[in-house]
Amino acid sequence: MCLDKGYDSQACRHSITSRGYRDGIKSRGTEIRERKRDPRKRARRWVVERTHSWMTNWRKILVRYERKAANYLGLLHITAAVAALRCAHVLG
Repeated sequence: MCLDKGYDSQACRHSITSRGYRDGIKSRGTEIRERKRDPRKRARRWVVERTHSWMTNWRKILVRYERKAANYLGLLHITAAVAALRCAHVLG
């Protein structure tokens, strides 16, 4: 699980590992040191933030007009699929 330094605490780390995930939380200052070593390297969580940014371009997802959770979840799946297909250059 890739999280930023706002989640850098023992309670968060314990919660993540107790659920069976491997934590990818960067300690404070670690990203700056890594960035100095390799300026072309981006943070791993950037991929997630970029994808969420793409999803907010869909007004129906951003505002959440759907009343039923199942319908909203279906729309989230559709937008994620379209974003993945666009990233793979299958869709324009």
